[in-house]
Amino acid sequence: MELYIPIASVFVSGVVALLVARLQVRAAVHKLDFEYKRKATELLFQKRMEVYPTLHSAFVQITKKRWTDGLDKNDLTNLIQVFDEWEIENALFISPLGMEKMRRARIVFQDLDDKIEQSEKLSKNKTGKLVAELYSLEMLLKTELGVLEAEGFHNPDQTKRFRDIINFDGSPKRKKSDG
Repeated sequence: MELYIPIASVFVSGVVALLVARLQVRAAVHKLDFEYKRKATELLFQKRMEVYPTLHSAFVQITKKRWTDGLDKNDLTNLIQVFDEWEIENALFISPLGMEKMRRARIVFQDLDDKIEQSEKLSKNKTGKLVAELYSLEMLLKTELGVLEAEGFHNPDQTKRFRDIINFDGSPKRKKSDG
């Protein structure tokens, strides 16, 4: 009987030590996993900050040209080329939602390009869907960079209004008529 108490003590101490060690290992693994994810997210964000402005610039340029000079087939062909080249180089950094949005936008760009003649200038009405897609893609880029959530960067009421006007799917919201 005298031997049972020391053996039980050693056994209980051993089990407790094993449990503590296991918890410490779990905590260390969790900490390493968290640090890896944090570093990967930081590197992804840095790469996005490097490459997203190029695409955003192309969108702004085509939108401005639409309002000033109007667009023609060459403008759309150039946009598609820039868009495709950018995607080939940088698609790895886009979220799955972003990739889906980009594929849908690419279809809109190509459909419009296929429907116009070489020398035709596009009216602002014909390019409405194009502009909606470009604004939606701009929102995508800003969202993935965290610009829309950055405190003090945008007025929250204006950001909400912009999101309401241009849905993330690129379809402009229409006001219901009163009559």
